[in-house]
Amino acid sequence: MGQDDAVRQLAFLTAASAAASRKGGRLETVLHRVRRAFAKGRAACAYLAAGDVRGAAGALADGILRTVFCASPGPEGEPCGECASCRMQSIRLHPDLHILSPEKKSRVISVDAAREKLVTPLSASSFAGGWKAGLVEFADCLNESSSNALLKTLEEPPPRTMFLLLSDRPENLLATITSRCQRIDAGRAGSSLTDGEKEAVLSALAAPGRDGVLARAAAAAAMEAVFAQLEERAADETAEEAKRLSGEGGIDMDKDAAAALASARFRGYRRDAAILAEAWFRDIAAVKCAGPDAPLAFPQYRDEYARRAAAMDAARCFANVEAMEALSESLARNVPQAAALAAAFANVATGGGGRAE
Repeated sequence: MGQDDAVRQLAFLTAASAAASRKGGRLETVLHRVRRAFAKGRAACAYLAAGDVRGAAGALADGILRTVFCASPGPEGEPCGECASCRMQSIRLHPDLHILSPEKKSRVISVDAAREKLVTPLSASSFAGGWKAGLVEFADCLNESSSNALLKTLEEPPPRTMFLLLSDRPENLLATITSRCQRIDAGRAGSSLTDGEKEAVLSALAAPGRDGVLARAAAAAAMEAVFAQLEERAADETAEEAKRLSGEGGIDMDKDAAAALASARFRGYRRDAAILAEAWFRDIAAVKCAGPDAPLAFPQYRDEYARRAAAMDAARCFANVEAMEALSESLARNVPQAAALAAAFANVATGGGGRAE
């Protein structure tokens, strides 16, 4: 695994660890069942974890991988956390773990990548003499050719090999692939944002002002300021992570590697901020359609929602939600942040006063 891959996996593990702490008991219950099945030789050869790939689904996969690779598991299959295999897996550097992810720019998993990073290495002998594992992140990004390559391997899996497919859009996978996997609905993890950061997002959206070009530009600028704060947090956390890894794991990151890790962490925070923005506008639509007693994500803004809902018709309310969904999609596709915000808020009526143009 190259340094770029290692850095990306460290970012995934950081997010997954946070998700595990938020999901708590439910995640442990699922892992306990998988571990017992593995200890009894009844585990599935392929699992599909449906949920947040950088959150709950990633945390679930990490827990299963620790079980698969541990050299000294407990009676219920729980990993010891102390053996060399556990230590290597804790930073996803186990030699028998093969990871397949979408290419950075296209966000597609090509057939060449599937063969090079997954199919071919899994067909070879185990480096450590035990189990091998294939981890497919964002499995819904497989195209037709790479899907078929994976399907052939799932139909005739190598001995002592486990496949873990992670996807937040499992409905986009081939039915022939999902039928060969045991599905686990991991769900979404809670937000990675602090209470203060959540309030900053909501305050940016709740800022007073009338609808119009200037109001929309101001809302976009306010969100960009929140994103800047999240980027600073990601950089600070990465600096601390680099110190810890250097001291505990002997892994030294150069400036480029640290920047890549900070960027991956920031994108996760920014995604959660965009999800909050979606929830804000969904609340307004809920009040518009169901009245002031509608169940809300942020009930503390009920009066503000009612005021804004009164200034818009239902179609405009739902168009606002669609604009925020488009923002999340654009950011996920690496559209430049400023352009994504400008495009999204250009199609939003803030409801700050008066009626939408």
